[in-house]
Amino acid sequence: MKSRLAVLAMLGALALGALALGAPALAQPAGSASPTPTATASAEPAPPGVEITAPDFSNNKPEPDPPGFGDKRHYFDVLAPLPIPEDVHWAVPDAWTKGGAQLTWHSVGRWWVGGTGITSVGYAVRIPGSDAYWALDEDKIALFQVNNVLPKEMPKGAIGTNNLLLGYSLYILIGVVVGILAVGGLLGLMRPKTKTTA
Repeated sequence: MKSRLAVLAMLGALALGALALGAPALAQPAGSASPTPTATASAEPAPPGVEITAPDFSNNKPEPDPPGFGDKRHYFDVLAPLPIPEDVHWAVPDAWTKGGAQLTWHSVGRWWVGGTGITSVGYAVRIPGSDAYWALDEDKIALFQVNNVLPKEMPKGAIGTNNLLLGYSLYILIGVVVGILAVGGLLGLMRPKTKTTA
């Protein structure tokens, strides 16, 4: 009798264990947050070797030394506005999320009375009305493209005509002054000399 009871007790314990394993997990109460939130997946998988993380802007490569002489100046040619989707605010600097961020082509030059030289640097993000800008290298561009912050096809970047003229404006100014003086001298030579009466 005791052996039968022991067998029944074992079978009962096994049945309860099977029910416990097959039972669904308890649902979390509405409004409770998951203890370990997971990052939302991007629309497209990341290219091999590219991690979907916020880029680090603390290790930018040094800018090229611009030609010419005088103080260093920065020039930005706007390529496109840069609206930041809300689901990728975590991946960009906070200043970009406040609106107005622009994808630009960055160049640096020298200035003394006028521009004495200018050279291209590369893509950068700039906030209008601010001196702040963020240089974009190939790694950062790839990360932002994966996160749908930057377009898949980047617009062609080059120094714009206005900034190119500013970049060499000292030599243009010298040329204009020399031209005016030369024309004035020629006009003076072409004037007929008037005879003076004694």
